Amino acid sequence: MTHEITASSGAKITVEKIGPDRAAEILEHHNGRNRSLTAKTTGKYVRAIEANEWPFLGDPIRFDNKGDLLDGQHRLAAVVETGIVIEFVVIHGIDTDTQKYMDGGRVRTAVDQLKIEGMANAPSAAAIASCAMRWDLGDVLAQNIKFSTFEIVDWVEEHLDQVDAAVQAANRVRQAVGSTISIIGAAHIMATRIVTGSVIDEFFNGLITGASLDVGSPILTLRETVQRNKREGTLSRSNELWYTTHAWNCWRLGKSIHKLQLPRGSELTADKLKLR
Repeated sequence: MTHEITASSGAKITVEKIGPDRAAEILEHHNGRNRSLTAKTTGKYVRAIEANEWPFLGDPIRFDNKGDLLDGQHRLAAVVETGIVIEFVVIHGIDTDTQKYMDGGRVRTAVDQLKIEGMANAPSAAAIASCAMRWDLGDVLAQNIKFSTFEIVDWVEEHLDQVDAAVQAANRVRQAVGSTISIIGAAHIMATRIVTGSVIDEFFNGLITGASLDVGSPILTLRETVQRNKREGTLSRSNELWYTTHAWNCWRLGKSIHKLQLPRGSELTADKLKLR
């Protein structure tokens, strides 16, 4: 049984279950007043629905008094893509002109939520987690995936010890060398997947102090390359990812390197950014 509430404006408010057929019909025939759908946003909702992490929040699907969709197209697109029926608050009969006021509030970010939950260094933790998540999914270069607040917060909570250690190391490297916290912190987390803590400490402490490093040491070469590029303002994100990965891999193999530069004509790919 559907219960309907009528607002003073005349708008009708209900709670309805919307499945893929109904969602597709709305998007095809009643969606002339929205921006273009974006794969990043739809993908974020699809992952949440498929992971059964889509709690009922009361965020409405909104239609104007002509039956046109004003708000909710990405959620409906996710219903179509997953084929899963979702329960929504639905409002019919809103003034068309009110659309300009929608989505105008400040979105609660992962940093906000981590702070609310009492996490120190929330900005560093969120940035490192997001970069590590992309690294895991092969998206660290392209950054095509748009993570939701809950995805990042859940990932931090599931990998809390790794994130805490990475935050501490990354902030120290940042102060000493100028490395980007998200990249060097994510590299720290990637390293925990393949070696023990003492090996990781040796590499990162070398970066921080520069002590007892011979000429040709990949750690020293990485340290000096990042410092020089930071001074000159030439440290791009893609280069820093490759510098860090390549220096780590050479160090693990016992190879000396005196220069960090992607070979001429070589394309940087996700495979070249795997720590080994």
